[in-house]
Amino acid sequence: MSDTQITKRQPMELDEKGLALKTQDDLWRFAEYIVSSGLCPKAYANKPKDALIAMVAGRGVGLNPLQALRGIAVIGGKPSMYGEDRTAVCLSRGQVEWTREWFELDGVPITPEQYANMATIPDGLVACWESKRKDQTAPTSTVRFGVRDAKRANLWGKSGPWQQYPLRMLQMRARAYGERDNYADALAGIEQREEIEDIPRRERDPLEDVLDLEPEAEDVEHEPVTEREQQDALKPETPAELPAREPERDPETGEEIPDWVGRGQEEGADAAKEPVELPDPE
Repeated sequence: MSDTQITKRQPMELDEKGLALKTQDDLWRFAEYIVSSGLCPKAYANKPKDALIAMVAGRGVGLNPLQALRGIAVIGGKPSMYGEDRTAVCLSRGQVEWTREWFELDGVPITPEQYANMATIPDGLVACWESKRKDQTAPTSTVRFGVRDAKRANLWGKSGPWQQYPLRMLQMRARAYGERDNYADALAGIEQREEIEDIPRRERDPLEDVLDLEPEAEDVEHEPVTEREQQDALKPETPAELPAREPERDPETGEEIPDWVGRGQEEGADAAKEPVELPDPE
């Protein structure tokens, strides 16, 4: 009989919310299942380790595994969530009594729908956020983020959402600051994805400054190399050929003088130049 023991995996349990993942083995098995399915987010496809870490991070803020895989993204080494998912985490902890968001123009509340074109939005427009926790007697301080703040951070006019939805981006930035300052216990370090994506890569991950010392080379299309060119490239380089030497001729007869005559004379001349050693007198 073989000494090998076969351990039978226990089936994962179900509760009213779905699968009850209670052990590390349960999380790992579920991660393997989900990353190979068609319902898995592209960021985690065939990456069970990444999916496992996302599920553990989501578990810390009260998200079930599928909510964590859908809502959590790791950018620059930091877990982040979209603004609405992050707000849902704050609300689910039961500490939010109320939250209020509005826009002001030079300190006066306004309705921003009148600014349909980004070019017409004045510099004095500001997005405001305020909330009240159940465990505190007074509301939080009002958080503001305006056009001038966005311009100072080089965000205003940036390609992408800042050009397409500038008012929404102002609102999300004010919300991100307010939730971070007043509901840090609920978020457990989860950043807002819209904010993290606006941070330059070298600021959000200093290690990349060390590893990425040279810029990546651009893809350049080259013409295919022929077999003859490959063979020529493998040949050793040869020195350039010297021009043909004109033969020397006898000035009286005009006949060509053979090369060996010159060589013999030169050798004789060289021999004549060599010192002659005389024997020592006895």
